[in-house]
Amino acid sequence: LEIIIRRAKKDEEIITIDGARRILSEEILVIASGNDRQTGKQANRQTGKPIAIAGIMGGKDTEVSAGTKNILLEAAVFNPVMVRRVRQNLGVQSDSSYRFERGTDLQIVEKASGQAVELIQELAGGRYVLAKSAGLPKMKRKSIHLEVSTVQKILGINIAASQIKKILNTLEFKTKPKVKNGFRVDIPSHRPDVDLEIDLIEEIARISGFEFIPKTLPAVRPQVSTGQSRTLVSIIKNILIGLGLNEVITYSLTDKELLRNFDTRQDYEPIEILNPLSQEQEILRPTLIPSLSACVAYNLNQKQDYVNIFEIAQVFSQSALRPKEELRLGIALCGSRALLLEQGLIKDAVGFLHLKGIIEVLLERLGIRDYNFKATDKASEIAVYVGKERIGFLNALPRNVLDSLDIKNKEVFVAELCLERLLSFVDLNKKFVHPPVYPGISRDISLVLKEEILVGGILEAIKDKGRPWLREVRVVDYYKGKQIPSGFKGLTLSCLYRLDERTLTEAEINPVHSLLCALLTERFGAQIR
Repeated sequence: LEIIIRRAKKDEEIITIDGARRILSEEILVIASGNDRQTGKQANRQTGKPIAIAGIMGGKDTEVSAGTKNILLEAAVFNPVMVRRVRQNLGVQSDSSYRFERGTDLQIVEKASGQAVELIQELAGGRYVLAKSAGLPKMKRKSIHLEVSTVQKILGINIAASQIKKILNTLEFKTKPKVKNGFRVDIPSHRPDVDLEIDLIEEIARISGFEFIPKTLPAVRPQVSTGQSRTLVSIIKNILIGLGLNEVITYSLTDKELLRNFDTRQDYEPIEILNPLSQEQEILRPTLIPSLSACVAYNLNQKQDYVNIFEIAQVFSQSALRPKEELRLGIALCGSRALLLEQGLIKDAVGFLHLKGIIEVLLERLGIRDYNFKATDKASEIAVYVGKERIGFLNALPRNVLDSLDIKNKEVFVAELCLERLLSFVDLNKKFVHPPVYPGISRDISLVLKEEILVGGILEAIKDKGRPWLREVRVVDYYKGKQIPSGFKGLTLSCLYRLDERTLTEAEINPVHSLLCALLTERFGAQIR
């Protein structure tokens, strides 16, 4: 709203209405079009020079001095976002920008302009000449639906609907009954901070008194939920820690040169950082193995003889459409641990069987029974399958990788599982059975077979053939030495026979046990010792 005021002095020229219109159209300030509108500048149409930064600072040409005769009052509302951006870019802070950044009441513009005119007329003897308005129409007032029950639930006190209405009306909020125990609240233009129902509840609490809101402890209702990934990850961590492993946390950024020494087994490129802080933080890791291997190397340099660590973290890779993120479990074993047994203190060097045993215990405790380990075309790598889906692998780091990490005279065994695939197979429902009433009969089988024959296949074949008498079969001894020919291995299997209805006799067990021995010699070429 632009208004022209003239000081009432006897020696000044009287401005006519037509003259005022000419001033408004030719000589008085207007907001520039084109690029000036985007930068928030105001320009003089005659000279083409900017005379102010809209909503922030006026120019020297528009200052009011002792010789000023005619004044144009501009009462305007500027975009808060635009004012803030321009002020930050220019580094200028003013009272005007402070006000406009926080929002100005659109409905008060005309009233404020009229009040200023009255003050000039009263204090300086000015004369009102002409007014002109431009810009957006009046904004539509906001309305919020407020439920009395919601107010009582949030504040925890019984507050009457009449009291709520009285408080809101006192704060210049207009309330209209909409439904039973509810209001439609019209928000005044000078309260742009009120947008939601909770904002009205806050005003009610402020006026009614925070001291009347009772102090209570929140009700905690613990619920057992195993379907969430976070809960399952916590269960996995507890299982691995119970197996003696130590959790580590490594950086998500890794060295590109270090990654080149590893076979990441990915079909897409890793994500590179545009501005890496150092050479060791060039890419987002597509696998956990390099970070865990570097952690193993660090611990070995600190004179740790036995390193058993794991990490559950996200890995990143660039797929065809967009970056991909997966949650994975990585395990690394190295060195030997000292065990105090009846035979004395012995050194137990870790190997594939230790890593495989950890994976088996983890899967079984997660309720996964249909898992399998299969050799791949890559040397020293074993794939882990659940059903028909591959979820990870076990591997021994090759010598070139160990040399790059400065690991000498040691072997490092690693495993990586995709938890996002694994968690879909988890079944934590427990089934309880009665302990056996009748005793079982245990028989051992000692055999020699070729080293490339997998023990898992032998155990599965024995279980299928020995039903229903055979309840359990497990490996109790594994041997490779002078008594065993080269390329062969010695095993001792313990078979437990039992029925739930009665006690088995020797006459019933002997034919079944002989059938299992024949299976081992005919199908697997084993030699019974």
